[in-house]
Amino acid sequence: MTEKKLPYRKPHTFATPVDSLSMAELKFQERLKEVRKDLARVNEKKESLRKTNKLLQQDIKRLEEECRGLKTGSLAEALEAEKKQLEENIAELKIRVAEGEALGDKIKSFEDRTRALRDDNRELKQQQKLLKKIIQEMERRLAVRKRKKKFSRPQIRHVRKARVALLVDVQNLFYSARSLFGGWIDFNRLKEAALEDRELARAVAYVIKGPQLDDKFFTVLRKSGYQVREKELVYREDGTRKGNWDIGIVIDSLQMLNDVDVMVLASGDGDFVELVNFLKSRMIRVEIMSFPQATAHELKVVADRYYPMGEEFIFKKDEKKSTE
Repeated sequence: MTEKKLPYRKPHTFATPVDSLSMAELKFQERLKEVRKDLARVNEKKESLRKTNKLLQQDIKRLEEECRGLKTGSLAEALEAEKKQLEENIAELKIRVAEGEALGDKIKSFEDRTRALRDDNRELKQQQKLLKKIIQEMERRLAVRKRKKKFSRPQIRHVRKARVALLVDVQNLFYSARSLFGGWIDFNRLKEAALEDRELARAVAYVIKGPQLDDKFFTVLRKSGYQVREKELVYREDGTRKGNWDIGIVIDSLQMLNDVDVMVLASGDGDFVELVNFLKSRMIRVEIMSFPQATAHELKVVADRYYPMGEEFIFKKDEKKSTE
């Protein structure tokens, strides 16, 4: 008879009172740790509240001091200082506004001058076109005269005196005489010196009307045998003045090319250098008369002859009274 083997069973262990006690102690230790942590957090909050309370006490003290200072007039002083600062700021703003207005006036003046220059530029372009047409017409006439001379029969020519055109830039000579000698130009002597023993074709005085030139002045010019060409002095909006006969003198001289042999220009203005060169290229003798101290050097050099004027062309006091 065989025996049955029973399966192996682990023996059951029973918790002893000692084990139960140790587990309870562990739980107690863990709980104690948590309580200690909570206590630490409470202490931290308490310290934070203590610091906050200290800061609040300081703020309260500072506010009390400010209140005491306000009662003694510190507020009035602070307000007065702030008021003074505001007044200074307002004064500075006014200065800046005034500077802005002055700048605006300067910009407006500059714009006015720019418009005036544009107008002058347009006028100059028109005058250049007119001069170009006149030059072309003169060249055409010269070409026709050359062709006629080439195919015409030879003729016996009589010797004649050179024909002279005297063009006087009155504005230039007038102010030069006033500044250098404090007197007036003797236009009769001027004409006699320019002619010498030659024939006068035309004498033209170019004048800009102004407060210093009255009707007597124009009468003297006409009695002296001058054709007087007048032009008004133009006053611009920006306060500047414009007035010269440069273009008029150029046009008249070009129109006289076929009628004169000698062109006498009474002026010291260096702007006429190109005109002198052009007239010389057309076989016209060009002579310049002016005061040396108020004459461009280039104009003296380029002329066929330069006649320096001096005090002998100025009216003396007794001569001036007799002419008047």
